[in-house]
Amino acid sequence: MAAPESADPRRTREGPPASHGPAARAGLSLAEYDWRVRDMAKSVVHVPAIYAAAQVAGLTRLLPHPLFQEPGAGLWRELAFFACGFLGAWAVLCSTLLRDAGLRSWTATVTVPLAVVVAVGVWVVLPDAAQMSRAEAGWAAVLLAGPGPIAWLVTARRWRLEKRRVAHLLADAEARP
Repeated sequence: MAAPESADPRRTREGPPASHGPAARAGLSLAEYDWRVRDMAKSVVHVPAIYAAAQVAGLTRLLPHPLFQEPGAGLWRELAFFACGFLGAWAVLCSTLLRDAGLRSWTATVTVPLAVVVAVGVWVVLPDAAQMSRAEAGWAAVLLAGPGPIAWLVTARRWRLEKRRVAHLLADAEARP
């Protein structure tokens, strides 16, 4: 059984819900809003996925190395590697959200290609994990995972600055009936 039209308090007999108007689209035209939503769907999903795939590919090559197999320390190195990759993935996601909001953010533009290049380098340039030296494995891990926390700090700072910049606009919007 279908719900009555009056079940949604925003719906009026004159047309669609009131939340579909220009105010709900932040003053954007329908075409501009549609373009931004499509761009966000395209970049929010694919860009962090590419970054995560590069991280996993590089780690797959490095994990068999004795540097990650040592009792105790190897586990902590592996966990640190995953934590750095996680922070990097969040930085890339937040960077794409900032960019789709029309704000400048270079994190995804720099971090994703760097991760892909390093992951390819780990597989193409470096020898197999059994022949790889500790220094080679260590530097490869640092180059692959190191940009993640740096990207997170840069993007989080940018996010906070933008949030502070528009705080008065959000407060004004909430104060209106």
